[in-house]
Parts: sequence; C-alpha cells; structure tokens
Amino acid sequence: PELRGPSPAFWAIAEGRGLVGATIHVIDNEQIDQGAIVDQISLPLDRSMSVSQLTTLLFQAAAGRVGRAIDRLTSGSLEPQNAGEYR
Repeated sequence: PELRGPSPAFWAIAEGRGLVGATIHVIDNEQIDQGAIVDQISLPLDRSMSVSQLTTLLFQAAAGRVGRAIDRLTSGSLEPQNAGEYR
C-alpha cells in the first residue's frame, strides 16, 4: 500500500495516479495500516470518478476478495507491509 490513512482515494485522484488498490490487513495494534498484509488488489484509476465513486469501487473490490483473504489468513500466508506513505 502506497497511500495509507483515511483518504487514500482522494490522494490517488489528486496525484493523478495510474493505479489504485485496496489492502486487507491484520489490525494488530493501535497504528493505522501497519499490520501484516492478507490480500491486495490493484485497479486502473478511472480519472473521471469522484472520490466517493472510487471509494465505493475499492470497497467492493476488497469485499470480493474476503474469501481469498480468509484462506490466506488461516494458512499463514501473510506479508509484512512496506513503509508506504501515510496521509
């Protein structure tokens, strides 16, 4: 995850990024977006979308990966997060 925090969709649009994504991760302490990665999905950014539309798209994409994430979580196939930017 490159953009962390409460407004990654806003920053992805504001910076004109080519790709956006969603990460399903373990919440293991009080720090936001720091736990081990369970699953991720990347999508091309449609620059005509609003922040609200993009946020909805990302939530839907992540929801579609919940079954896979549960399988990875129960098998122990987790990855540490990189030091992405928090905003």
